[in-house]
Amino acid sequence: MAKTKSLIRIIGNDFLRRSKLTILLFIGVIITTLMTILTTNETRILRHEQEKNTVVKRSLDIEMRNLILEENTLGEQKRIESIATQGLKMEHIVPENERILMIPPRP
Repeated sequence: MAKTKSLIRIIGNDFLRRSKLTILLFIGVIITTLMTILTTNETRILRHEQEKNTVVKRSLDIEMRNLILEENTLGEQKRIESIATQGLKMEHIVPENERILMIPPRP
């Protein structure tokens, strides 16, 4: 057993002495591979978030257009009402002043 341990130690020491550059290059390749995997994963996550944000932006744009149309429509009604009350001196109907005319049907 003592010879086996010393043989393993001899092989390990020889490998470290003669192959330092190879070991450093191997470690560099492993680190570069891991960084590439991490970067690719983060890029996929960011692209997915960008797609979701684009969908939300589109729906908000549609809602904004609808709100602008609604605002214009309500503004038009207020303008018509102000013209009727101020320009034409029209008033809202009060039930006490309401008169209903009945037209008899033709024979």
